[in-house]
Amino acid sequence: MKTTFELNQMKSGRRAFTLIELLVVIAIIAILAAMLLPALSKAKDKAYQTACMNNLKQVALGLRLYTDDFQDQLPPGTSSAQGLNFGQYGGYSLTMSDLKALLPFYIYPYINQTAPKLAVTTIQVMMCPACLRYTPSTGTPDWNRQFYGLSYPSHADTNLTHLTYPPFGNYSTPISPVKLTALNSVAPLSDIWIMTDMDQKGLSTVGGVYTPGAGPSWSANTPPTPPHGATRTYNFFDGHCGTKKVPANYLY
Repeated sequence: MKTTFELNQMKSGRRAFTLIELLVVIAIIAILAAMLLPALSKAKDKAYQTACMNNLKQVALGLRLYTDDFQDQLPPGTSSAQGLNFGQYGGYSLTMSDLKALLPFYIYPYINQTAPKLAVTTIQVMMCPACLRYTPSTGTPDWNRQFYGLSYPSHADTNLTHLTYPPFGNYSTPISPVKLTALNSVAPLSDIWIMTDMDQKGLSTVGGVYTPGAGPSWSANTPPTPPHGATRTYNFFDGHCGTKKVPANYLY
């Protein structure tokens, strides 16, 4: 004897899905999702790297305009015995003791940025979007984190740059910055990078040797591993940007 439900189904001319059919549909959806998710993840990572590249391109252009206006001199200029910080913050304020060690302090008119004031100013082009996915345990606010690092021989592959000194000098040592002509006498400006996104592994590589925990104290503000995976993004003193594969020793 047929149930009322079955009689109604027969009258309507429709047949309900069986449990097996429903399970097959669910399995197909799960397989399609498993196939699509890696592709979507890769597309998202590529978007982060493209945004990072745009940041670096704007900074490279701003720096080039600055050097054109200041007789080829890298900031902070020939009158200073001190240079810039290796690690560059994602923002600035007039209350910062090392404000004059920050690259944006000198190039802000060229990167469409406002001058520093008492209130904190966030500088988007100094924030790697991939690094922003990492939340440091230190609780450091994003504007006070170091996202990009300036070219510095102790952390860089000097076989590529051929530099024995930091182009922007050093704020704490101190070391004076140089002119672009001085850099160009060592290697083509297209071979010498300005800055790159930072991570704890790269910061723990000194003298070509990776030593866990050997980085500066503020390295805890950076991601544990390279934020773009197998490559890092760079801008160069000739104005172009590019990527390089992260080497086995994690040198920049």
